[in-house]
Amino acid sequence: MSTQEFLVGSALLASETPRNPQSVARVQPLTTQRFEWTMGAYMVLLCLGSSLDNWAHFHGKVDQSFFTPWHAVLYGMMALMGTVLGPTAFSNRKKGFAWQRSLPQGYVVSLLGVGLFIVAGLIDLCWHLMFGIEFDTAAYISPPHLFLLTSGILAGTGPVRSAWYRLTPSTARGWRTLGPMLLSAASAVAALAMFTVFASPMVDTFAAKNPHQVTMAFTNMVYTNSGATNGMGHGDMSSFEQALGVAEVIVQTVLLMSFTLLLLRIWRLPFGSLTLLIAFPSALQALMADNYWLIAGATITGLMADLIVRRLRSPLAGRALYIVGASVPAIYVATMFTTFWLTVGTDWPATLLVGTTIYAAVTGLLLAFLLDWPLRHRDQAV
Repeated sequence: MSTQEFLVGSALLASETPRNPQSVARVQPLTTQRFEWTMGAYMVLLCLGSSLDNWAHFHGKVDQSFFTPWHAVLYGMMALMGTVLGPTAFSNRKKGFAWQRSLPQGYVVSLLGVGLFIVAGLIDLCWHLMFGIEFDTAAYISPPHLFLLTSGILAGTGPVRSAWYRLTPSTARGWRTLGPMLLSAASAVAALAMFTVFASPMVDTFAAKNPHQVTMAFTNMVYTNSGATNGMGHGDMSSFEQALGVAEVIVQTVLLMSFTLLLLRIWRLPFGSLTLLIAFPSALQALMADNYWLIAGATITGLMADLIVRRLRSPLAGRALYIVGASVPAIYVATMFTTFWLTVGTDWPATLLVGTTIYAAVTGLLLAFLLDWPLRHRDQAV
């Protein structure tokens, strides 16, 4: 938005009746801190509503009906967001703003997301009537549920887009300014975390000491070691559990660090940001399987990550970004394994524990390379 458009918009917002409707149609209404914080908070509520529904599925509190109190909470949270965006858009339209500019920058997409969420909900209802209620992994890769996830993220990430449009990364700092964006981003990561609980070490605690049985995620069934055979011909599931446990660490490293590194690459994040971005999604995953004892480790990881970033001073680039990309996943996994050792114990050998930690560090480092390719710095030096 140019300076002239900004000044025109400010003047028009100061009066209820615009003098030049054509000028209004070419600008967008300005946002406020209250509006930003409201939308950030509503995204958190939407994420919590989704997590509550997920928790109900995990604990066998749903049946074959679509109309459950858990769904009511989820859709109610989205309706809450719509009651802010919809009336605001209609009010600004009456003032002369064009429909595509009837909300502050970044929030027209949010309104579109609300509409798509309603459509996705209707599709989900029809899908359940035709095919029944999904369980286990099928519930997370169901097309209507993926549609709900996508539309929900579109609706709730308005503060992220707004910050991108409005704020200058080199000067924007502090929780007052960046807080709504961080709440929205952390909730988006948490929503994705809810859809990957079938591949999460916070749920499938394969590294924990449990020599006789392994409780798989999102089921009430127990798989005993006595008669199982894995693909490598062994008469127990230990090798399969180890391989799956390592794969889950890689999946969650990609999920957590891709968003975290992206934000660190752009913004000067305040202290506590990484604790929110790491601990919030991890805690929601742990709560699904009642693994409350793992939340402390994720929180410690976030605090240590904040200390590292404070020392390096974000926004990060080059070597500083690579240090965070490699160290934070390593700390995350090492802290989790330490929690296992201090509480329930672990049957994994030291080679596997250390090797998995290295895998996580390399995965995070490669993500940092994608955001800031090392050869770019070499070419600039030449």
